[in-house]
Amino acid sequence: MEKKEQKSPLPLITAIGLGVLLVTALLLLFFAKPLKGRQEAGVLTSGASWRIAVLSDSMLSGENKMADAMNQRNTKQALALAQQHSVQYIFWAGGMTKGGAQAHYNAYQKTYQGVYKQNNKQPVTIAVMGAEELGGSATPAWTLRRFAAKKNMAQPPFSHHVVNGLHILALSADQTGKSPYSASALGWLKRELQRAAEEAQGRPILVLSPQPPADTVYGSDEFGSQALHDILADYPTAVSISGGTRRPQTDIRMIWQGEYTAIGCQGLSYVSFEDGLFNPFLDGGTDGARRPQDADKKPYMLILEIDDNKITVQRWNVLDAAQERGGSPWTLMLPLKQETFSHTVQRRDAANKEPWFSTVLMQPADPIPADGGRFLDGVTFIAAEDDDRVAYYEMEAVSWLNTVTVKRYPADTFLGDANASARVTLALDPRLPSGEYSVKVYAVDSFGRRSAGYQQCKLNHKQRIQAEK
Repeated sequence: MEKKEQKSPLPLITAIGLGVLLVTALLLLFFAKPLKGRQEAGVLTSGASWRIAVLSDSMLSGENKMADAMNQRNTKQALALAQQHSVQYIFWAGGMTKGGAQAHYNAYQKTYQGVYKQNNKQPVTIAVMGAEELGGSATPAWTLRRFAAKKNMAQPPFSHHVVNGLHILALSADQTGKSPYSASALGWLKRELQRAAEEAQGRPILVLSPQPPADTVYGSDEFGSQALHDILADYPTAVSISGGTRRPQTDIRMIWQGEYTAIGCQGLSYVSFEDGLFNPFLDGGTDGARRPQDADKKPYMLILEIDDNKITVQRWNVLDAAQERGGSPWTLMLPLKQETFSHTVQRRDAANKEPWFSTVLMQPADPIPADGGRFLDGVTFIAAEDDDRVAYYEMEAVSWLNTVTVKRYPADTFLGDANASARVTLALDPRLPSGEYSVKVYAVDSFGRRSAGYQQCKLNHKQRIQAEK
């Protein structure tokens, strides 16, 4: 009787092993984050100043929509301005693309190559990803890998660069939500900061990130990374550079010094303000609004000039190619020491003056056009003045029944000195009941200091929209 040939289990074991390897590889591809890197980013001529352009939140998508066309225009203008000023580095502080998809990066590369053609000397680009960009793939890890691909940004989303002994740490968001940095990402930053501090010998350490540290330049108590703040607080030579803030670039609070230094960069797509503002034109009167009228009209960027003695922070109006307060840019004297920090809240608040009205004459405005063919009632007056800028106007409207309504309106100074209107017109809340109102208007600066003087007049108001019950 013949014996049946016994089959070896090796092929089956091999197949199972290959399957396990394949599944492991797929899991790593989807969930393992890209490796973090360190590199010598370049050596510049010793003793010469060098320039960095800082951009954020262009939100490019490559879609044929009006908003994307505007964002591409703004990005192109910003890159052209960087080229004009011969910057050696471009920092992207998050929000370069709308969702981190391949088409989004293609849109950026096309815009970039339209400015920096192959025959031009191209700057070094160092970029980080924002949390809003992580939705372009099945997992954040996959999106981070796309960012690192050679045909896209060709750099790790977490990277450590050294230029002329100056260290640059690029920290991307690697998770979504209010806390965009995982424990792993923050652990990497903590290690690299310590390493940089040992090597830098007192030189500044630039930390590029999409979301700023908490309670510095963001302009909102809801956002800002407390963990990032706690790490940076041990390094007085650290300079945080971030995007996605809720303050315009014209706001003096976009530079902050405490335990370290923080600088915010307004986005190229639109400006968003702090909560609590009133917009009479939005949805028939909206409280807690963040976007002012003309929020996308004047995008800004930064140009940092660094030499042996100081860092100069220039604020540039992208479309006008005009520097805001060119005669008095923000300056960080080197070496950075807390005792010489000049941009602390305490120092600036002590020197701050309240806004004032040079001309006190307010009157009812002509009917103010609104959407849907409506016209709103309001007041008009000559703009207030301030030693820095008027940030808001606060209106108190008192009805014949003695009901007081208080609203805060953004001043159009966020458009820049050259674009702010000499005359201000504010519309009343169209939901207010009809009748005669006594209206007072105060001016408020960036630090919340309200003018002692005010504008005042009476006007007859007609309710335009039924208030919600």
